[in-house]
Amino acid sequence: MNWKELLKQKAALVSDGAWGTELAKRGLQPGTVPESWNADRPDAVQAVAAGYVEAGSDIILTNSFGGCRLKLEKVGLADRLPELNRLAAEISKRAAGARALVFASIGPTGELMAPLGLKTEQEFVDCFTEQIRACIDGGADGIAIETMTDLGETKAALRAARQVGSFPVVASMTFDHGPGGFATMMGVKPGQAAAELDAAGADIIGSNCGSGVENMIEIARLMRSATKKPPGLSVKRGVLLLRGKPYSGVGVNYFSLFYLRRRVPQVAVEVQHTVITLPVHVRKALPGKPPPASHHIITVYSISVK
Repeated sequence: MNWKELLKQKAALVSDGAWGTELAKRGLQPGTVPESWNADRPDAVQAVAAGYVEAGSDIILTNSFGGCRLKLEKVGLADRLPELNRLAAEISKRAAGARALVFASIGPTGELMAPLGLKTEQEFVDCFTEQIRACIDGGADGIAIETMTDLGETKAALRAARQVGSFPVVASMTFDHGPGGFATMMGVKPGQAAAELDAAGADIIGSNCGSGVENMIEIARLMRSATKKPPGLSVKRGVLLLRGKPYSGVGVNYFSLFYLRRRVPQVAVEVQHTVITLPVHVRKALPGKPPPASHHIITVYSISVK
């Protein structure tokens, strides 16, 4: 199953939602490394993935966001890196079966590249290569490099992916708005990121997290002007707790597929709910009939192959 072919067959593709909160509901305690559950509690991890497949997701991720060596060595799990990342992909693949694609989640290392930090570019490439290879060995259909702020680190992950093999790669960075416009915390502008990630070989280029849908729409425009590659947007809204219930200041109709199609033509063809959303949110977000306006969803992911 190819994601481009799948997209041609459907009006939209729906991806998965939050993993951390779902694992926490199943007993993951603060301070516990989520990736360790791939070996210690595979049933719980698979239950999260299966919940999203049952809800109708076309693409699900893996429990591997923090699974690189530079992170795992800080918690004494570096020697288990191949095992934990391979299991992450295997678990999601079992849950997905023939019903969904699996893209392995690859997060930042938490380190700075020289000259700002002590790690060289090659050390970053080696770090990501090891993790990505383990995920692909586990059966992942593609890779999602996400929540990046340093362009050099993102390109190192892309370089690593291309060294491992030929599969779809998402490259997503996080931008905030300041006096100089949109930029990552490392000063990378959306247009610059899009152009350089395109040249580096990303299949889908975009942004996740950040500060709201209106800002993300502008980021989409800036990126769209610099690349022909499909843009990916994951919009994070602030969440307030009112009388013990999560509440987002913007209703789901504001985040809908139809809204994004109206505001950003040729962008919105996939909807992904992340952050604190649950399988039921994904189910309600399926294309065709918008969920009720009173149902608040805080994240949208959209891509296009047009």
